[in-house]
Amino acid sequence: MPSADALLDARLARGWLPTPTATRDGDVIMGHAACRFPPKST
Repeated sequence: MPSADALLDARLARGWLPTPTATRDGDVIMGHAACRFPPKST
């Protein structure tokens, strides 16, 4: 069974990008993809 990192790597290699979730603090990448897309500085 592939690891979460391997699955994320495969998605990113195909051009996938995470959809940000709107929060009170602005748009945030959540879930495992957040480890590859650090929060934007304000």
